Amino acid sequence: KALSVLKEKGLAEQPYYGDITLTQEGYDYGRAVLDRHQMLFLFLSKALGIPEERANREACLMEHAISDNSFQKMKAGLQNK
Repeated sequence: KALSVLKEKGLAEQPYYGDITLTQEGYDYGRAVLDRHQMLFLFLSKALGIPEERANREACLMEHAISDNSFQKMKAGLQNK
């Protein structure tokens, strides 16, 4: 089901019984989610002192929920400190 959703959104391609590959848009989206996760994880674990296992779980939840605008503001605020 997840692969079907990715293909419908144009994020992945799979020829009939072929290998699954990400489109450029899919790669860009995945990279953005990973960047969000890493920054959120570091903020939670290093800046706030949340244990790494919990920080990782919570970063996974937050990376999909935070808006682009809020994420950019948070990122800029952390880089200025």
